[in-house]
Amino acid sequence: MPSIRTVALEDFDQRIPRTWVPYKVYRALLRAIDGLEIATAGNLARAPDLSIDRVAHTPGLIPKTLGTWQKTSDDGTRVSDHFGVWGDFRTR
Repeated sequence: MPSIRTVALEDFDQRIPRTWVPYKVYRALLRAIDGLEIATAGNLARAPDLSIDRVAHTPGLIPKTLGTWQKTSDDGTRVSDHFGVWGDFRTR
């Protein structure tokens, strides 16, 4: 685990908790973020589905607000194949 405050943004195309990926792949994800808290695990408010993007952080940080960006812009242009996530953090 990092010794300084850290936020890791990841797109591993995996849900936490695990849904469809093989256990071996899911365990590799958990090893990669070992020691970090996962702010985007499970359901996010106003999210259309479980997130496949990760916002993980060191225990010294607390998410104040978590949110999503939609897959399309206001004019209907496709921005991504899945919604994005963001977080605003404060220190403990």
